[in-house]
Amino acid sequence: MPLRLSHRIALSACIVAATPLTAQPPTYSQSITFDGTLGTTRNLTGPAYQIQQSDGITVGTNLFHSFGRFSLNQGESVVFFSADNIRNILARVTGGSPSLINGEIFTDSFAVNLFLINPKGIIFGPDASLDIGGATRGSFIATTVDAITFPGGHQFSATNPGNRQSLLNLVGDPSGFLASQRTPAPIQVIGSNLDVYLDQRLLLLGGNVTLDNASLIANGGSIQLGSVTGAGIIDLSISDTQLNLQFPSSLPRGDIKIANGSKIDTGAFGSNGGDILIEAGSLSVTDGSDIFSGAIGSAKGGNILINVQGVTRFDGTDTNGDPTAAITSVLLGDSTSRAGDLQINTGTLLVTNGALLSTSPVLGQGGSGNIIINAQDSVIFDGEGSKNQSRAVSSLVLAEGQGGDIQITTGSLFVRNGADLVTSTVGIGNAGDIVINARDTVVFDGIGNPNSGRISSASSSVEQGSSGNGGDIRIATGSLFITNGAGLNSSSAGIGDAGAITIDARDQVVVDGASVISPSGIASFLLLGEGKGGDISIATGSFTASGGLVSSGNLLGKGDSGNIAISARDNVTIRAGGVVSTQTFGEGDAGSLRILAGKSVLLDSGKVSADSNSVQDTVIFEERRSGLSLQQFGLPQTQLDLLALLPPRSGRAGNIEIATPLMQMDRGSQIVSTTTSGDGGNIILNIHDLLLMRRGSKISTTAGTFDLGGNGGNITINTPKGFIVGVKGENSDISANAFTGSGGRVNITAQGIYGLQFRPKSTEFSDITASSTFGVSGVVAINTLGIDPSRGLQPLPVSLVDPSNRIDQKCAAGSGFQRSSFTVTGRGGLPENPFDPLQSGEGVASWVEVKAEGNGQRAEGAREGGEARGGSREGKDPIIEANGWVVDKGGSIFLVANGSMVEDQGSWQGLPTCLLDQ
Repeated sequence: MPLRLSHRIALSACIVAATPLTAQPPTYSQSITFDGTLGTTRNLTGPAYQIQQSDGITVGTNLFHSFGRFSLNQGESVVFFSADNIRNILARVTGGSPSLINGEIFTDSFAVNLFLINPKGIIFGPDASLDIGGATRGSFIATTVDAITFPGGHQFSATNPGNRQSLLNLVGDPSGFLASQRTPAPIQVIGSNLDVYLDQRLLLLGGNVTLDNASLIANGGSIQLGSVTGAGIIDLSISDTQLNLQFPSSLPRGDIKIANGSKIDTGAFGSNGGDILIEAGSLSVTDGSDIFSGAIGSAKGGNILINVQGVTRFDGTDTNGDPTAAITSVLLGDSTSRAGDLQINTGTLLVTNGALLSTSPVLGQGGSGNIIINAQDSVIFDGEGSKNQSRAVSSLVLAEGQGGDIQITTGSLFVRNGADLVTSTVGIGNAGDIVINARDTVVFDGIGNPNSGRISSASSSVEQGSSGNGGDIRIATGSLFITNGAGLNSSSAGIGDAGAITIDARDQVVVDGASVISPSGIASFLLLGEGKGGDISIATGSFTASGGLVSSGNLLGKGDSGNIAISARDNVTIRAGGVVSTQTFGEGDAGSLRILAGKSVLLDSGKVSADSNSVQDTVIFEERRSGLSLQQFGLPQTQLDLLALLPPRSGRAGNIEIATPLMQMDRGSQIVSTTTSGDGGNIILNIHDLLLMRRGSKISTTAGTFDLGGNGGNITINTPKGFIVGVKGENSDISANAFTGSGGRVNITAQGIYGLQFRPKSTEFSDITASSTFGVSGVVAINTLGIDPSRGLQPLPVSLVDPSNRIDQKCAAGSGFQRSSFTVTGRGGLPENPFDPLQSGEGVASWVEVKAEGNGQRAEGAREGGEARGGSREGKDPIIEANGWVVDKGGSIFLVANGSMVEDQGSWQGLPTCLLDQ
């Protein structure tokens, strides 16, 4: 008798011996029957059912059985016998009722796979268990599709059984599963613990698949769940112990639910972790349920692949309301391999209530696995409702090795309520990258529980005491919103560089608002240790920082801050306390800062800076102005208290370059490159049209803000075709000052400067200065190019009015012939229209005497009261308007003001005349 069977019989004998004599023996209905299609009709008796090889048909290495009913009550068991050469036992159920398995299924052979097919459904109860095969071969496959297919198109069908002869062509290993037009029946695992031997496979393939407070375990093997709702063939590849399902992309899928603390586990001790495959139309992992693949010892973790056509949901709250992990691939021990990768392909992904997707080694020298998410519509990470941290995705290096990447490709990504995406190194190794490609929108919003200190974020870090570089954060999307205290953070507190942050947003980038923990922000910091701050690069349609922070800095490390570059096709707006800055408070220089805007740069109570400051100044500025808490980067308060006592550093401030057609600064806005004791940086502004400075705005490269040394930086403003405009009394300044060092140089080229004036020292007015309190003053060079007289002129019209409406073409009435006339109207002038009557003016000039002199006459003197308006000056005759003329002997005509010498030639109101042909 085989060892395994004798063990089972001995166990049954112990149970019978322990039963009191007075107890009634349990009664069992016949749970398993043959259907007769293969010739076997004998009755089976329980509770320990034995299925002999002779009860079925053997074809090569396959053994086929056909049952009318196949179920197991509580306490029942069934054993399948087979010869050593049998690789696969295939059992179909044709009787029309589902299989209710609440007992144990095992095989006598240690090297055989077991297939169970029942199109009416399969349910595993709380007492269901498996003992199939052994370490060399022992996979279990349960399915509710119609048939199992073989090479050559042959089938072992449960809906169209056929006879014994139909099985003779079923040679070799099965090649797939056939689903007909109907939706396959469900598979349910309720309260069960189903497991297979080390390195073996556990496959469930049917309609809807449900795990309720159940466990599926395949240590070092593979667990594969598939749900289908339409017609098609699912391929199956078998190689030794390897069994893998392959689903056509066009095949409709059903629902898979993993609930009430259910577990899927392919972890292994001393061997590689197993792979996990889930294929569904929708997937929900809720109530603290967990999908785990890991390895303990010198091995590698398994991969987890999830393909879902619709919605995938991971909810991290267990039945007690506590957050738990949802998917984990880890390494334990001294492994030098990597944790497995996690890949999710879905329509929509929801990760809520602190659920965790993680691929991290806990110990050893192995690296983290990659986390790859492809969602056609959207990805949502939401930490709302969790009691503690609300971490969504994590890829960590905890000992030694390379961190894994987080890659998200989707339509829209939402990270909110304290959820975060994290790559980090706590040991020796580089953190992984975070790469986000979102077709439409990326949103990081809000915080979780304020007591947890968690913000909605994407972060990559080198933790204190570790060695390695931080990972990069790269985002490509239509619009990026970082709001209500959320952030993108790259930092290094160990030995290594902080990662770079690169954003390419087609439409807009908005960094807005703050929380009780911190402002919304994009930040790359060298916190402690030695390295370099990461660069920040933003390319977008329009950029807005409203109360938010974009910063690259060195807090107390040894190294330079990273650079910041913002390029906007349209507008850059920094308002309501928004800050864009590079800064250094340690041993190193601040990075450079460059802003390019296609239309305008607007600073409204905003700040652009590249500073080198003391830590004390930093803490005061950041906490009062922008609310930044340095604790969010991992520094405890005790260290922050000590930092404020350290002396000022001498790092150089960074350079600032801004290029735009129009720049407006208002309400205390600042563009500054200042230092506590080092040299100020340079500011270069290339403005095409207008630089407008209002209400206390500042452009400054001041050095020595703590009354220490350092030379002021240079300021260059180029607007050769534009203007610089301020208001004199609003104290808007352009300054390159110093305390004990030399003042900087201010170079301005513009068409004109209005409202600002060069002064030796700063005043309460709007100034341009380059001074030094105790050193050598700088230089202010202003080149105003003036205005080209021909620039912008338009040709005047030749004729302002139509002259044809101003000339009377008719002859005067009457018979008199009159060649010409001169009509005097006084100062009233001519009427606007020749048809209007003449009006006399209001002239007050008196008549004057005309005296002949030489060949003409000159008007002299004036009657009393005849002075010209404004009075006549001494020695000068008043100028009197002429009201007539005289002709001298030589024919010269003189206009005179003596009416007696004018010969009237017609009526005062006479009409003009013209010559008439006689």
